[in-house]
Order: sequence, then structure tokens, then C-alpha cells
Amino acid sequence: MRKTEPSGGTGTGMRRTISSDVLKAATNDEHNLHNRSIIFDITASPKHGKILRIVQENTTEEASSFTQQMINDGEIVYEHTDTEALVWSVQDSFTFSVSSPPAVLEMQVFIIRVSYEISDPSRSTRLIANTGASVVEGGNVKIDKSKLDGSNLLARLPESQRPFYEVWFQVTSLPKHGVIVVGDRNITKEKPNFSQYIISKFGVTYIHNGAESSTDDFTLPPG
Repeated sequence: MRKTEPSGGTGTGMRRTISSDVLKAATNDEHNLHNRSIIFDITASPKHGKILRIVQENTTEEASSFTQQMINDGEIVYEHTDTEALVWSVQDSFTFSVSSPPAVLEMQVFIIRVSYEISDPSRSTRLIANTGASVVEGGNVKIDKSKLDGSNLLARLPESQRPFYEVWFQVTSLPKHGVIVVGDRNITKEKPNFSQYIISKFGVTYIHNGAESSTDDFTLPPG
């Protein structure tokens, strides 16, 4: 039995399928290729996430073992769950054995890099949160830390330096059908900035102008 060198990557707080491109074992028994299952048994689980099996379209279960066929079918997923720690990048791993009786491969390690820098088509932002919000026509909505949070950017700095810095947002394109209010002032082209501290402590407010529009937005620099 032989295996590929296992490693993979995912964005923080996200899921990533463990495909046969990054984890694959094969048997040399050419006469029984279709009759022999290759089984992966997890002996040490990830510290910053968990291994899941997709059993239905919207249903998963934590997996302590799985087969090569499940990997081939896209059913095995790593989910990053340690989203509270303020770290820009972290390495995770799980240890496993592989068997297709009577052959056994002991103590293999699958390494996973978790980082905000890793682009993911299912995640449009590298911030902790940038979820958007819903508001009734002519109403307003508070944008707080749960909706917009860039505090993870500080994780690029040594921990001892973080208290001396603040994350600032600069609005580069204003909303078309409303205004953003910070305290007692509107965000304008002349004064386009607000800080993560303001969002976390007080929030900022989007006020819709009553126009018949189904969507609105404002633009921040990519991050």
C-alpha cells in the first residue's frame, strides 16, 4: 500500500474538503482493487478544528474513521472551529493510520495551514466578519462587531505591540441610498474613517433614505 504526502490549507473559521489531491492511499493488490476498502483511522484529532463526514447535503457528523472512497467522493471535510483566538495563521494537524488488511501504514500526519490569507470561494472577506445587514425601507440598522470585525488584522503584530495600534476602516465608496452615521456625524468623502474600537463599543448606523431599492452597499479597501 502507498500514500501521497498529506497537507492542506483553509481559511479561518471555514470548512475545506480533504480531496484525493492531498490525501490518497492505494493498494498494490491489482486483482482486488474494487473489492478492498482503504480505511483511515484518526488516532489524534486536530487541536483547532474537527474532521467531518458529509452524510447528506446539509448534514454532517464528526468522523473518527473514513475510507478512501469517501475522500474520493468529497465527503470528508476539515472544519476550523477555533475562531476566538486572535491569530493570523496557525498550523493544525491530525494523526492517522491507514489499513487495507492485511496491509497497514502506522502513524501518518496530515498537516493543515489555517490562515486569513488563504482565499476561499465561499468566503468573500479576510476579516473575522463582514456579513452585511438587513434594514426596512426608510429604517436604520446598527453595524456592530458581529457584522463588521477586522480585529484579526492586529494578529500580524507581536502581541506586545497590539495595545498600541488600532484598526481603522476607510469608506472608499459611499452608499447610494442612505448614510453611515458614526456618533453625531455622517461618513463623507472628506471624513471617511471609523475605527474598530467604535464598532465594538458603540457600533455605527446605516440609515436608509426611503428610496425604492432592494440593496445598498459601501466599499472598504480589500482585506
